Amino acid sequence: MSKRGVILNRKEDENIICRIQLTIYSLLVGFWLLFSGEVKANTWTQTALGDFMKGKQEQVTCGVLPMEIYMVSKDVDLKLATVDTNWYWSSWNAPDVGYYASPTFCDLDNDGDYDLMIASQDGGNCYGYENTGNKINPIWTAKPDWNGPRVGDYGWYAKPAFCDLDNDGDYDLMIGHMDGSPNAYENIGSKTKPIWTYKPDWNTPHIGEETKPAFCDLDNDGDYDLLIGAVSGISWSIENIATHFPMGTFTSSVFGTGTNILDWDVISWIETKSLNTNVVIELRTGNTLIPDENWSEWNSVTNGTTISNSNSRYIQLRGILSTTDLSQTPMIHNITLIYHFPLQAILVSPTSGQVGKLVTYSW
Repeated sequence: MSKRGVILNRKEDENIICRIQLTIYSLLVGFWLLFSGEVKANTWTQTALGDFMKGKQEQVTCGVLPMEIYMVSKDVDLKLATVDTNWYWSSWNAPDVGYYASPTFCDLDNDGDYDLMIASQDGGNCYGYENTGNKINPIWTAKPDWNGPRVGDYGWYAKPAFCDLDNDGDYDLMIGHMDGSPNAYENIGSKTKPIWTYKPDWNTPHIGEETKPAFCDLDNDGDYDLLIGAVSGISWSIENIATHFPMGTFTSSVFGTGTNILDWDVISWIETKSLNTNVVIELRTGNTLIPDENWSEWNSVTNGTTISNSNSRYIQLRGILSTTDLSQTPMIHNITLIYHFPLQAILVSPTSGQVGKLVTYSW
């Protein structure tokens, strides 16, 4: 921070008021990524940080000197939490598809509300319904293009479940049924237009009749595991033991703040790793939006330390994840950058030679 002391010309018995206008910009900036195997997408969300710089002005008192401090503020939505659950009949009933209807929810068109798939007893049919209403008042409209595949001549009592099984950002489908071996289907379409294609490599072992799959990351290793209920009354657990790539690299977008005068300060991150895995964070800085020969080289940094050679407008990060045990992967959960603008004192008033006037310095 700049020099705090200010020397003023003063005349004996004159009442001179020193008013310092202090402007502080400080912002915590972070991004997160969950890495499992090959990094397929840049998870850094680039933001026009110029908008964040328009903080609100607040008067505070520091010692005997009044200061004007600009602080970054963010709108939030607060509400009271519920303390109980009460069930009431509503108008959200789904269409009649026949006996043994089995519904499940999923946002199949990526529009922010839940859509619906209902399976029936008859022939293992799974019917897709788009929510053409909204988040608080769903309206179910038949969407034949979303229908799940029939699961065969012995596929009665179909029971669907959704999960992103290939980590490509859209939902895949698994259907339990009478025969007992749930069938898996890859979504080869997109987030907004699913197309189901049979994927026998994802099928689970045969465990009995009338199966119903349910997905959850039961061991917190970054992939989905399975519980499969059956007519016997037992829900069988099946662990997903994934095979990871031995190394992967994530490179962030170029990050800037819209000003040439800047000090990058501390970098820190939250990671999960074991003896067989490793995480390395590197960064480089420069003064052009597109990195060129004048940018610094990639340098590794230590968690929680101050960035060296930090006086640059732009910064870019790179995460290198590696493992010697292909059943394990390290993870980076969050990265935080702290930066600030160096304070510079500029005499605003009075002009030279004036004594006994209001003295204003701009920092």
